[in-house]
Amino acid sequence: MPKNPITSRQLLILLLINGLVYMMRDYVFSLNNQTTLDWGLNFGSNMSDVIFWFPFIPLIYRLQYSYDLRRLRSYILLLPASLIIAVVHRLITVYLGKYLQLITHLVDLDYYNRIKQYYMAVIFGGTVNDWLFVWVVFVIYLAIDLVKKYQSEQQRNLQISKELADSRLSTLQGQLQPHFLFNTLHTVSSLMEENVERAQFVMSRLADFLRYSLDYQDRKFAALKDEIDFIKSYLEIENERFKDRLTVLFSIDEQVMTARIPAFILQPLLENAIKHGVSKHSNVNTLELLAKRAGDQLCLEIKQNGDPVNLANLSAADGIGISNTRKRLQTIYQSAAQLDYDNRTGLTARVLTPFEEFK
Repeated sequence: MPKNPITSRQLLILLLINGLVYMMRDYVFSLNNQTTLDWGLNFGSNMSDVIFWFPFIPLIYRLQYSYDLRRLRSYILLLPASLIIAVVHRLITVYLGKYLQLITHLVDLDYYNRIKQYYMAVIFGGTVNDWLFVWVVFVIYLAIDLVKKYQSEQQRNLQISKELADSRLSTLQGQLQPHFLFNTLHTVSSLMEENVERAQFVMSRLADFLRYSLDYQDRKFAALKDEIDFIKSYLEIENERFKDRLTVLFSIDEQVMTARIPAFILQPLLENAIKHGVSKHSNVNTLELLAKRAGDQLCLEIKQNGDPVNLANLSAADGIGISNTRKRLQTIYQSAAQLDYDNRTGLTARVLTPFEEFK
């Protein structure tokens, strides 16, 4: 059985409140009947009530824990059990409470007669009150139990959601780069017959690319400066494929270099820009990567010059890379991030995420 969720201090406060409520009840009763309330007797009887509840609370907790109050059949046992507790408590309170008060009034026979009459008069009413109090404690324990179960379920659901999101992100990240590797190996194969030195350079950049991929394969986030170093390796490899047809510009605000971004978020966007720009045109194409802070957001833009791209065709040809990028942003940030395209001049991909420092 779990530890009693109500501490001794909380229990004392609960019982004192119960005693004060009974004292006020007796006071109101005396006013209605135009009688004089014996405050000493009233205080003593109600505080003895408080004292004698202490040994019964663990028993009430054990009963509540043993029988589910949300099931009707539990009441078949709990109703008589709670009544027995109330009767026993009332008898103890009446007889022991009476003698506790008499300790301070040993020679006061008049007080003895008054206290005897008082306690005998409250046996029935006190038993009913005690029975109701037992059920108040039952309900308090039930409420605490329900709150704890709800919190535990919420924590469990959050953990499951996190594990599911991590699994999805790992799957999405794993789908980003295979075709790029095939293209790179094909480039190296061609260079081996023409220029071994350039082939070695491409292999060196590929090694940097793969090293970053391995280092960050189990991480959700990276610093922007590390991601830029990663895509520089990627762009140097791509530049070898397209010779002098690709020019890359970087416009990075220094204050965002330590910003936190999802790992591998830029490479599929650059790949898409190259796919719809350089690979389809024989003239020189310029790619520009911009990064800046816009209020509480990080703004990343990849601009590709050239003829406007039909966004309908772009959406149809998104492929795995861009589709997964959207899903990753939604999984990580929900509605707090977005990926948009602008085709007024060439093609611009714009990513907005909450600005956070990488730690």
